[in-house]
Amino acid sequence: MIESNSVILTIPGIGFLNGAMILGEIGYISRFSNPSKLLAYAGLNPTVNQSGQFYTKTIRMSKRGSKLLRYALINAA
Repeated sequence: MIESNSVILTIPGIGFLNGAMILGEIGYISRFSNPSKLLAYAGLNPTVNQSGQFYTKTIRMSKRGSKLLRYALINAA
């Protein structure tokens, strides 16, 4: 992490270990065309629960995607 000189270490709450976990799981950030696709990759996007005209009142995270990336982002928050 010291040799990579990444700007992720300037974010409060992200140290060497969290920064390495996030960068390792994301890889090249250019793979994601917008932030919502990165959130979906981490599994932090809301799920849709509907059937016909019924819409649920509670919305939860989808928890699909990278478990390690989701852990690192929640831990940093």
